[in-house]
Amino acid sequence: MTRSTANQLIRHYRSGKWKETNDFVTVEEPLEIVVACGKKRKTVAITMRTPGHDDELAVGFLYTEGFLSIDEDVEDSQKEENRIELRVSESVFDKVSTSEQLDRYSFVNASCGLCGRTSIESLRERGFRRIQSDLTLPIKRLQGLPDAMKMAQKVFQHTGGLHAAGIFDKNGKAMIVREDIGRHNAVDKAIGLAFDDEILPLNDQVLMVSGRMSYEIVQKALSAQIPILAAVSAPSNLAIKTAHEFGMTVVGFLRGDSLNVYTHPERIH
Repeated sequence: MTRSTANQLIRHYRSGKWKETNDFVTVEEPLEIVVACGKKRKTVAITMRTPGHDDELAVGFLYTEGFLSIDEDVEDSQKEENRIELRVSESVFDKVSTSEQLDRYSFVNASCGLCGRTSIESLRERGFRRIQSDLTLPIKRLQGLPDAMKMAQKVFQHTGGLHAAGIFDKNGKAMIVREDIGRHNAVDKAIGLAFDDEILPLNDQVLMVSGRMSYEIVQKALSAQIPILAAVSAPSNLAIKTAHEFGMTVVGFLRGDSLNVYTHPERIH
């Protein structure tokens, strides 16, 4: 197995009997994301994550938080254990250095996301724009996404302890699937790879996430201009409000043959 999993000795109970056995559990470790320009360095965030695809996570975080744009590059990266340093341009470094929002999330919790997040109005002020997309999706194709994503979750099959984010094309084919102990980390990894592969914006794609859909996930999808968001569980009220304001379709409780459409239902037929 990889660093994403660890072997754990457990006592297992079944049918009235106890036995000792080994089980795979999900690894959770901190990652310090640092940006550098010349001799200058600044910590952007410390996030609890599942090791693996750390480059994509760091790039995705910078992009989805508005510090990195499509026409800007990450010049290089250096990795140490639980630390990654991205070498960026002067303009990117200046945006990070002068950002007031960094004071609010110097530490990022993997399960709850970034607390005390900015409002919808501040997203507009930061340059987030309304989705422009003609994408529509048949219900049957949408209903196939959870199983398609689950098949691509290699670590989850061993541990059962990871969230996933999948970017799918309009035919329901998985383009990118990433796993992490944190929902928002999985989304950052997926969008980070899309940035590296130079396929942003994703205005003809669908984002599928395991678990619930928070405001933060909607904001990250908005940064990539993704028009349809789907979740296995429920969206929050702020996620719904944000999606409505920015023209995004939100689908929740996507399980089996049922689903709920909360915003802009015209894209689902």
